[in-house]
Order: sequence, then C-alpha cells, then structure tokens
Amino acid sequence: MKRVTLRALFRTVSSVAVATLVAVPASAQLTVEQKIHDFENIAAVYAKRYAPYEWKKELFGFDLFDIGPWLDRVARSSDDLEFFEIALEYVASLNDTHSSFAMPSSFLADLGFTVDIYDGKVLIDSINRTRLPAFQYPFEIGDQLISVDGRSVDDLMDEFSRFLKRGSPLSARRTVADLLTFRPQSRIPRAIDLPDAAIVVIERFGGAQQAFFIPWVKTGVPLRWIGPVPSPPMLATVATAAALVRQFSGAASMTAAVAVPVKMPADSPDKTRPTNNIDTEWATRNTAALATANTTPASNTGRRPIASDHRPNANNANSTPPAYVA
Repeated sequence: MKRVTLRALFRTVSSVAVATLVAVPASAQLTVEQKIHDFENIAAVYAKRYAPYEWKKELFGFDLFDIGPWLDRVARSSDDLEFFEIALEYVASLNDTHSSFAMPSSFLADLGFTVDIYDGKVLIDSINRTRLPAFQYPFEIGDQLISVDGRSVDDLMDEFSRFLKRGSPLSARRTVADLLTFRPQSRIPRAIDLPDAAIVVIERFGGAQQAFFIPWVKTGVPLRWIGPVPSPPMLATVATAAALVRQFSGAASMTAAVAVPVKMPADSPDKTRPTNNIDTEWATRNTAALATANTTPASNTGRRPIASDHRPNANNANSTPPAYVA
C-alpha cells in the first residue's frame, strides 16, 4: 500500500483550496443584467422620493433622471466593486449631506490617528498612543500629513470625493479627510486591497518631513463580490383562470399573484419630468344610488353607524352589559 504522508496530504488540500479560491471570484460576480437592474432600482428610489431634484439640477448641473451614461458604465464594469463605486458616485453627485450610499460591508482599515483640515492644511488632531507609542512614532498633534503611500493628501481626497460629498465644498473636504487614515469599505470599496502597512510622510513642527511605516489595523469582513445570486421572476398581479375559479367558489377577489415575465422597470427612463400633469376628474357620489341602498342595521349598543355615510346614532351606548359574575 502506498504511504501518504501528512505533508503530501497538506500540499494536496492546499492546492485544491487555492484552485477553488482562484476559480470562485470570476463566477461569483453579479451578472450585467443584475447590476443594471440594481442600479435602475437605486435611480427609481430617487426619481420617486427625492424632492430637490430641480434645485440640484440647476445648482450642480446633475440630472439624476439622465441615467443612460451611468447604465453604460454599469454595463462595462469589470466586477462588483466597480459597480459599487459607480453607485456611490451617482448618489454623491447630488452633493447632499443627508443622502448617501454605502456598501453592505463591515470591513475597515485604521492607521491609529485622525486628521482634520485647519487653515487649508491636513493636520493630525488625535493619536492612539497605545498603538503608536511616542518613542517609535514621535509625531505630535498639530503636525501636518503630507502623503500616504506616495500619494499626496490632495490627490487622495480628490479620489475619495467621487464617493462622498456634502452640501458645501469645505464640509465635503473635511469629511473625506477622515478617510485618509480611516477607510471603511462601505465608503471606499477597494479599501480591502490596502497593503499591511502604509508609508506615511508627516511634516513635523519646524518644517522637517519624516516618513513612518505604520501598519493598517484591519477589522470586519471584507466584501469582494455579491454573486452569484438568483434572479427571481418578478411578481405581477394578473387575472387568471385560477382566480376566476376562486371567485365562483366564494373568494372575494378575482386576481392572484403569479410569477410572470414582465418588462424591467426603467428600461427606457424619461430624462425629464412631464411638464403638465392632467389630473383625473374627481369621483362624484351617486346620491340616488345611495338613497336606495340597503343600510346596515343599527347596533344594539348604539355605537355602530346605520350606514357608512352616517354618524353613530348616539354618543353613548343604549345599554351596558351586566358585569360577569363567577
């Protein structure tokens, strides 16, 4: 019998595991149709519920109804992360503090210190000395952050501003400054690709610049793909023969919810709202028909109306039932 060593078994299992991990991402991405449908749903929510559409269009030149170019980008997206980047950018284009999009991910990476903008400079305003002891990382609060991994803070903030904006440029700049050292994947989809440590250049008090090798502390569950997920048929309420059978057997409705192929919403979205709305003529009450309608008998308590258009006969009950006696 051939002897199988533990090392050989481990190599075999490892090879299978690696092959599986390599094969999964390509087949686990959302399909183009799923990404387009999801993006159309996002756009539909704003089309129906976002009140300041006209104001945002006039102020920022962003027409949230013009989703054709966005759908082209979605169709060309190479993976789920790029799709989420497009969705983040679409919502951020509203420049609205109270409206944002976030990925369903708990992953975040943290350098152990925070920054903010003071007089146009990105300055350190807090340091976790448990993680970054002063003898090893002697920079201080008030020192200026110059770059992270060879990219200037302005370059990084310009990139992050695609995904997160606020009502004013200054507040938006301060918000994305937080992302220089604290990167949640929910806001920065490719935060999961950060290296184990960052090369951080800091300008010390007095003007001297110094580089530090600071590890990223990563927590949460990284999300690289959403799929594969099924695309269930949409439900449409339609009249069917089965529903008619129920009606004749005493059911109160002639409709039934069945799975049927229907046209996807917003296949051809309008780019502008209709200029004129023609209201439906108000329904009028047929008083003649109501006069001959059989009214509902009055309740013996006096609280029930004799018909749906009448008030109760009396404010108080005609009689009070006797108390229960054991």
